[in-house]
Amino acid sequence: MQIRIFGLFSLGSGYGEMAREFSRAVSLAGQDVCNVEMQIPGARTIQFSRKMADFLNEHQEKREPHISVYCTIPAHFPRIINDDLDAQYRIGFTMFEGRGCVNKSYVFGCNLMDEIWIPTEYNVGTFVNSGVTVPAHVVPLGIDCEEWHPGPYNFAKKEYNFFSNFSWEGRYRKGFDKLLAAYFSSFSGRDKVRLVLKTTGGGTYRNDIQRLINLAVRAARLKDPPCIDIYTDFYSSKDLLQFYHDADCVVLPTRGEGWCMPALEAMACAIPVIVTGEGSQLAFCNISNSLLIKNMGYENTPDNEKQLFSEVKWAEPDHYHLASLMRWCYQHPQEARKIGFQGLQTARSFSWTNSAKVAIQNLNERDVLEWPAKKLWMHS
Repeated sequence: MQIRIFGLFSLGSGYGEMAREFSRAVSLAGQDVCNVEMQIPGARTIQFSRKMADFLNEHQEKREPHISVYCTIPAHFPRIINDDLDAQYRIGFTMFEGRGCVNKSYVFGCNLMDEIWIPTEYNVGTFVNSGVTVPAHVVPLGIDCEEWHPGPYNFAKKEYNFFSNFSWEGRYRKGFDKLLAAYFSSFSGRDKVRLVLKTTGGGTYRNDIQRLINLAVRAARLKDPPCIDIYTDFYSSKDLLQFYHDADCVVLPTRGEGWCMPALEAMACAIPVIVTGEGSQLAFCNISNSLLIKNMGYENTPDNEKQLFSEVKWAEPDHYHLASLMRWCYQHPQEARKIGFQGLQTARSFSWTNSAKVAIQNLNERDVLEWPAKKLWMHS
């Protein structure tokens, strides 16, 4: 039985990485895999490593019978079904950011599936409580520790580098305002410190980012603000790895996550992570391997996020606590590095090989891979 995986393979998004790495891991586990690229007009593609490019090119032949795994948001599921009418079994591999209820389009899409896979137990209840009635199973995501790995540490460098990697479209959910407030309340130009911002969108967003930085500087009443570097281009994984290797600490004051891949990438590079102590990232972040920001409670999502997150509440990370954690890392770099090495041990246990193993085990428990004849699949 072929496993046909639909995904945003060419995009530099979390779902893109999820589709690529999960598909390769399932293939390496001995399964017949076919990759089907979902088309999004105008989307900017990324440059693959030779290893990944070869894999994607070599696994595009469709064979029957097949089951399908849709690695994307549930709102896309109905459209994919129209191009996948012969599937014997359909699985939605998806996630959600926050607590509360997913929107109606997500519920509708999920209930068209035979089952859904969700990366964390934290998220399962969100889908079930929202009205998703098909079976929901936890299939964790992973990290390639051969690709994401520690680099040589430069003990002679003169600055302490904080690094934050996030999507500019989701900047409020990612806590960009909290990050700026904490950074400017903790440091000034007299400190040997730098904040490196890696976001997406190209140069079109640079002016917006700089404007918000200027507002935060004025709010903090700083005449001599600390350094900030802004990077908005799309980078290969090799180039992004260098950002992590240059960092002393990764800062992610997120309000809501479905997984939080940048935190796991940082941990795989043995970089200490400051991250919100609430959300799906707690599947792998804890008080031993991370620096967890206190959550002050839960707030409704802002008006501009209501279309997708209308019934969701997001965490409110305490930016005063975040400021103290950043200052502590700056003043105690060696102690912070020990936390980073604890994170490395955790990251090594979250492999894509394990993700594929869990997924295949789920299928074998229901004998899905052994079905000899086409199942009549329909929903009333």
